[in-house]
Amino acid sequence: MSDCISCSNAKANLTCVLCAGALCKTCAHFTDELTFNFAVQQPAAGTYCPACFDREIAPEIARYEDVLARAKDVNVFYRTQGKESRFIRRIEKPLKVEECDDKDETVLRLAFLAALSGFNALVDVDLDSRKVIHGKWQTSKWRGTGVPARVDEEQLKRRFAGSPN
Repeated sequence: MSDCISCSNAKANLTCVLCAGALCKTCAHFTDELTFNFAVQQPAAGTYCPACFDREIAPEIARYEDVLARAKDVNVFYRTQGKESRFIRRIEKPLKVEECDDKDETVLRLAFLAALSGFNALVDVDLDSRKVIHGKWQTSKWRGTGVPARVDEEQLKRRFAGSPN
């Protein structure tokens, strides 16, 4: 064992993924694959020293959380809502996600991809589930498609102000 590069503790039994420096458990920052669950390219999961975490991983987490916050604000119009979405232009190629655990995750993954590309709406969202049987138990896997679009928020509010839907 060697000394921790951050606090000089003698019990440094972890190593940083980036700089390979010795770390103690109190100084280490941990990330796993769920930290960037919706990201297309995920940084390496592991243990980071405070300097490497602040320099490399913290900005990535901030960008990821910003896109995730924008994804939660994306307007979603399902395929059956043609009357509400008929004036929204559909000029982009549809986005697709597959192998999701539930319906809400599928919609959020589509919205994340749309927000990552700078869009604020999803139009013609179509969700589909299929049963997956593993021995004596079964689950459902969801997939979905949707066309990303840009809409004016104020115009959308005015249009649906008197709508009962």
